[in-house]
Amino acid sequence: MTEPNFNNIAELKVYLKALEARLKELEEKPGNDLPKTNLLSKSLVTRAFAVYGHTILATMIIGTISAVIFGCCYLILFSTIFGTLISQLIQINPPK
Repeated sequence: MTEPNFNNIAELKVYLKALEARLKELEEKPGNDLPKTNLLSKSLVTRAFAVYGHTILATMIIGTISAVIFGCCYLILFSTIFGTLISQLIQINPPK
């Protein structure tokens, strides 16, 4: 695509109007591949809440995965510590 050369402001305005018309035509064209989501809404508030909702969901997913991983690590660590502690206590005070 070649860069257009403009001799004056009027030519630039005509070119921009033509680009805006093409863009509007492409946005309204049926079969548009853009998903129907609030992230693409024209309203700032709707977009903001959509982003906020996605952030909360991502945080919940990451937090759940992290909790499971840390829980398994703590379970392994404490079961090893308490297992050796209990075995030492049994050796010191054997059951009668």
